[in-house]
Amino acid sequence: RRKERNDLLMPLYTNLAQVYLKLDSAAPAEEIAGKALAIAEVPRNSVASGIRAKALFRRGLARKAQGKLEDAYDDLAAALQLQPGSEDVSREVASVRTKLAEQARKAREAMGGFLQRKETLADRRDKKREEEKGREERRRERLALAEQRQQMQTAFGKLSQGSMLYESREKEMEPVRQR
Repeated sequence: RRKERNDLLMPLYTNLAQVYLKLDSAAPAEEIAGKALAIAEVPRNSVASGIRAKALFRRGLARKAQGKLEDAYDDLAAALQLQPGSEDVSREVASVRTKLAEQARKAREAMGGFLQRKETLADRRDKKREEEKGREERRRERLALAEQRQQMQTAFGKLSQGSMLYESREKEMEPVRQR
């Protein structure tokens, strides 16, 4: 008697869940598929794995439609274990897995900006000071090199004119050598 009742109720519940899915009523479809699975979970009822997989698949679709992606993935993965060759179940598992990955990526992006340290006003001021110091140092180096060049050009100009004695030339070149 129990077996006859279950043999009638299981297809009835799974087909009713499909009707709700076609009507875009995911919440009642999830509830009805859940009732079918409650019957299937009782060991005495000895429900066939094909009917159990169908109930899991329909509940997974209903949960997916409601945005309960983790629960949908669990149901669909369980249905795939019961019916490994089913293309529909495989396709839906892949679809939910893709949506879960997209959700995780969006969450990382949203939290990434929150967790990364923002540059503060003090950090910007310090950075600006460092840049100014670097520019000032480079400017001083350029001035020193220009002064050395000028001294050397003056010394070589006097040498080429022959008006410079050895001792006076040494005195003029002394600042250049010290640097």
